[in-house]
Amino acid sequence: MTTTLTPPDRHPVSGMPYIHTPTRSIDVDGTAFAYRDLGPRSGVPLLLLNHWGAVLDNFDPRIVDGLSRRHRIIAIDYRGIGASGGTAPVTIDAMARDAIALIHALGLEKVDLLGFSLGGFVAQDIVLKAPGWCAGSS
Repeated sequence: MTTTLTPPDRHPVSGMPYIHTPTRSIDVDGTAFAYRDLGPRSGVPLLLLNHWGAVLDNFDPRIVDGLSRRHRIIAIDYRGIGASGGTAPVTIDAMARDAIALIHALGLEKVDLLGFSLGGFVAQDIVLKAPGWCAGSS
């Protein structure tokens, strides 16, 4: 068996590329939310919000790896999607409220948001609902 190590400056915290970053889970109001967390711990984390029905593996690892060189990245599965528990929400409002609860559960004080497709709508609703938590909105 051969082990290849990623240079420490490429992935300073996790030491591995996105596709090999372990999927974690956190309980938010009785629902388990799946997420991946990588990159340096300094600065404001970047929360990735994907399109409807997408799972953690649908994020492009080349993009996430590039972003994680300088930013802490937190990618999530929405409730009821992928490895997250519960029933999938059917409104942007519910998805935004879930993301806000997840941000709070992770103990984050500020986040930057990057939404793809439907995730962009979710990001906008998060900014409207919780502008104090969004680094670029204050």
